[in-house]
Amino acid sequence: MMSTERELIVWSVAWGEYSFMLQALVSSMRRNGFKGKIVTFCDRPIKDSDHRPIDNEIDLDRLQFWKFEYLCKHMAKEPGKDLVFIDSDHYVVRDVSDILPKLLGDSPWHSFLEGPINTSATRRGDWWGCQNADFIKICRDFGLQQNEIRNSNGGFWAVKSEFAETSRRVAREFHEFAKKRGHTFPEEVSIAVLSHMFSEDHTARFAEKWAHAWGSEWTGTLQDRIPDGTSWKLVNYMTGESTMINPAIVHAMRSKSALIAQGKSIAGEDVVLAQPQAVVTPSPSVAAAMNAPGAPKAGCGACARKRQQMLEAQAKAQLEEAAKKSPDEQMTSPLGGSTEVIEQPTGQVEAADGAKQPSLMEKLREMIKR
Repeated sequence: MMSTERELIVWSVAWGEYSFMLQALVSSMRRNGFKGKIVTFCDRPIKDSDHRPIDNEIDLDRLQFWKFEYLCKHMAKEPGKDLVFIDSDHYVVRDVSDILPKLLGDSPWHSFLEGPINTSATRRGDWWGCQNADFIKICRDFGLQQNEIRNSNGGFWAVKSEFAETSRRVAREFHEFAKKRGHTFPEEVSIAVLSHMFSEDHTARFAEKWAHAWGSEWTGTLQDRIPDGTSWKLVNYMTGESTMINPAIVHAMRSKSALIAQGKSIAGEDVVLAQPQAVVTPSPSVAAAMNAPGAPKAGCGACARKRQQMLEAQAKAQLEEAAKKSPDEQMTSPLGGSTEVIEQPTGQVEAADGAKQPSLMEKLREMIKR
């Protein structure tokens, strides 16, 4: 049964071909018994949802902080709501009516904390191009005090509506803090920081404790296939460890073509898409290809979709190239396989200039005063 104390709302934003993936997601939730409210911001109607148009005043920035803008401008207007954001490339294979209300608990923010960045089990040497040691230093100086720091995924998170503005402010603050250290991160890095900062016990958000609920399939185990409720191999992004899981919600990153096809089938053949809005800045090589003779032209709906496909192909190629690297190539030191934390911070944390940083609770109290 859904919680009677707080209304839970699932919401998402999509455009272009991603609109069909969102249709597949919404339909999979309804098909498996979810009767709660689902709000979709999209360039075409999404069946079985509270459909709303794309907000053209919100910049769809490539670092995806637009999620926080939609959250604060549209989703946080009413108090007492638990707001669960699910990206369109997800798919539900079992009823999530009892799972979703348990995500937040007594905390104002939730995302699944996936792989450890600073333990002896860590095999990947960086996250978003930032070496692990540098990332941990940034987190410590920002105020994170937990022994084990983990990465997170930006495609699935939850927040209490009254905490929306604070989450946006802290996400931006960390982004600018890291930028001054020479690192420009996408929104999911701030999302991970929020899950550390605003959890009394951040280990409650460790992804392995939620393996029945959610998993991110990023290696191609389900390549071009719709999740069907059978077990599949999850590879931990930071440790490389493999586990067979069967979550109710699958982040089907490599199933996009299948999700689009299913969404089109549900929507019907007569659907005409609005022109997609570009949200990714192409690399020089892709930009050159787009400007070559015979390349897709601006102002043409079919060409716009082709441009979006080219950008997706570039991103996919980059991820797949990273996934091909062996654990030895990703390692920065020959560490063992335990989960012993490499460094143990205590109490307040020293910044680069030697000044003491406020504790987590002191930081929270200060935010509440603002």
